[in-house]
Amino acid sequence: MQLHRRLVAKNCEVFGADLARGLNNLGIELSDLGRREESLAAYRECGAWVLQLRPDDPNRWCRLCRGAVCWLEMPQDLRDFHLPLLVRLTEYRELAWSSEHAAVFLDLQAQVVARVWELLATLPTDEGDLLDEAVSALVATLHSPDLARWLEARGSGDGPLAKLAELKRMVMEAEQPLTALRKGLPGDDNSGWRADSSGPGTVAQRDALFDVIGRQSAVAQALRQAFRNERARLVTADPRFAAAFEPVGAQALRSIAGHAHGGALLCVLELGSVGTAGQPEPSSSERSRCVAALLHADGRRTQLLELQGLSELTWHAQNYRPEALGDSRRG
Repeated sequence: MQLHRRLVAKNCEVFGADLARGLNNLGIELSDLGRREESLAAYRECGAWVLQLRPDDPNRWCRLCRGAVCWLEMPQDLRDFHLPLLVRLTEYRELAWSSEHAAVFLDLQAQVVARVWELLATLPTDEGDLLDEAVSALVATLHSPDLARWLEARGSGDGPLAKLAELKRMVMEAEQPLTALRKGLPGDDNSGWRADSSGPGTVAQRDALFDVIGRQSAVAQALRQAFRNERARLVTADPRFAAAFEPVGAQALRSIAGHAHGGALLCVLELGSVGTAGQPEPSSSERSRCVAALLHADGRRTQLLELQGLSELTWHAQNYRPEALGDSRRG
């Protein structure tokens, strides 16, 4: 690990993923040895590094996330890792340059949502603000539309959405080459470099590749920030866009609860996926769970509810087919 840290100190852009991978593996090994606290510390540091890395290789990046997602469990972990990860996954899903990569991010996001819900039930009573913050993050994540389809349905053309659509395309085009470039790095599984390669020519080629990756990463990062800025501008300028994509904070949810002299707001959330018509009926354990958070306008602690049976009822309603007239099975 000390070697990884020295390399990261010299070039975080290039070697940060190696350090995160080493920390993830260390967490696994320490857990197998029964050294739980040390294992959690390794996963915690791994999670901190993952949040700083861009997912040039989405599959590898998501694998690095999963250990920290599953094992970190303290309230501070929710603040520092799980909730920021949900925000990043929404952006990464929006800017994924292939449907396969978007599906990888979406799958991890679903796992993080389920894990956050589990952790909310363990929060101490003095963490009411964190509970509300997490509930609002879950609402924003699960209700966020697919940006690509949203832009397509409304036709970006030369209208107010044109700049956002163009920046989205530019980010994707800038980040796509990074995956290919990183495959040439020393130590990469697909690299042709040898671990003991240290000749003058090899060093020069390596340094040249580091320089190319650094410059391409800077371009991609600048475009990604421009995309964020334009997205934020649209939230304030376009009511339709704001209604679809502006996260609703915890305080706003409580305000809604008190609207028109109301007393509470029930936020129903679906964890998992519901079967679709034409597919075999999933077992009860495979069907999604419906849960809910009840936010009180008077400031009382938010209540977490398990809506048992609602997911199964939803699945049957979606797959209900009325019987034809004259069907012999009708009573």
